[in-house]
Amino acid sequence: MSKKLFLLSVLLGFCTGVNAQKDADEYTTDQPSVTITTTNLKKQWQLTVLFNGKSKTKPWIDRNNNGKYDAGEESIKKYGITRFKRTQPTITIYGDMTFFSCNLNELVSIDVSKCPDLGSLYCEENQIEKLDVSKNTNLQKLYCHSNKLSELKLPATSEVVEFYCFRNSLNELDPSVMPKLQEFYCGENNLTQLDITKNTQLTLLACNNNKIKTIDISKSPLLQKVYLFDNEIETVDISKNSALAEFHCYNNKLTNITIGDNIELTALTVSGNKLKALDIRKLVNLTDLQCDNNQLAELDIAANQKLGFISCYSNQIANPAMKRMLADLPDMANADNKGELVVVDTKDEDEKNVCYEVDVTELINAKNWTAYDYQQGLNDGRNLYEGEKMPSGIEGVAAAKIKVSTVANNNVLAVKLPLGMATATARIFGANGALLRTVVLHTAENQVDVADFTAGVYFLNVNGETQRFVVER
Repeated sequence: MSKKLFLLSVLLGFCTGVNAQKDADEYTTDQPSVTITTTNLKKQWQLTVLFNGKSKTKPWIDRNNNGKYDAGEESIKKYGITRFKRTQPTITIYGDMTFFSCNLNELVSIDVSKCPDLGSLYCEENQIEKLDVSKNTNLQKLYCHSNKLSELKLPATSEVVEFYCFRNSLNELDPSVMPKLQEFYCGENNLTQLDITKNTQLTLLACNNNKIKTIDISKSPLLQKVYLFDNEIETVDISKNSALAEFHCYNNKLTNITIGDNIELTALTVSGNKLKALDIRKLVNLTDLQCDNNQLAELDIAANQKLGFISCYSNQIANPAMKRMLADLPDMANADNKGELVVVDTKDEDEKNVCYEVDVTELINAKNWTAYDYQQGLNDGRNLYEGEKMPSGIEGVAAAKIKVSTVANNNVLAVKLPLGMATATARIFGANGALLRTVVLHTAENQVDVADFTAGVYFLNVNGETQRFVVER
């Protein structure tokens, strides 16, 4: 080898060593990091990471989990998703991260304790059982929903404004450590209680599908949307939530809801509860009302002239209360769309609402509304309804297919069903058309208690067939 070639090779070796040392100094493990572990090596890693541009060290990913930098491991997209083959179940991302997203990686664990400046963490739709962010005091956005979380450690005080932890297995949660919280999704867990009295900045709360029995939302006056459905709540007060636009509390055990001057409220859903009264007179901007499957005997909508959708089936609204409600329907003659009223469910044996044909034509259709029969959700509950035939006078009284007679001093009504009819729902009306009683007939020959009926003419309607009977005293 000539002297020149020898000197050149020495120089190249020196430069290579210098570059290697430089890489080791820049791509170091002595910097913030996040470690994640998956159970699936058949797919690619997919990560989105943003770094603090002022850091002196350079970010890299220890893709082979050997604890040191190897050539090519610095390849991280500045914007967008970084994808690469999974060769090891555990990898570590190094760098001063401010944003980290590792969604949909079949992760079973994640360690962010060595990344104190992290501002946004997205680790949803994985299989993580435990998450510790107690060292991440700068977090503002935490999205960890759709995992298997049973343990979640939060900082003693937090800057979090958006917190999504729904669809997990959490038994308890303390949001009081997040006083700046604005959006809070914690539905589909195992929570039995939730205290948000310290979360005065909340604008959205979703704690649906839990086992919560009581909740106080009065200390969160900025709330605009609240989702409390599928819990065990018995009473709720929204009178202090003047900014509320949507309130959904269906499928609970509500016996009372306190409503105040909630003039911003446009959507109210309280279906599937035990309400015997519902005062919505102050909800002047209400457009969507769903109060079906309760025990309401009347519904006053005279002040709610912006309503366009009402679902009130499976209640106890009969005449004259039904007629009053229908007479107060907003006139939709000049509206872009027809009003929609789901007024009965003819497939519900306990249905006590009564709406007659004449009311459908003269009160509902005349105001450009459509009457629907829910029919247990068939066709999304939108089955055209023409109304019941009104059982008044002799008109409409059927021949003796169903036999009725009063016995035992007029205290019992004997009802004999025709051959082939094993069970039926019977309704007894007064001469004025008011529904007085609903009973289920389970045998061919039945006895219905009418001891509390005064003397007079009554009508028994069974499956659309009406029979007249007289009680004498």
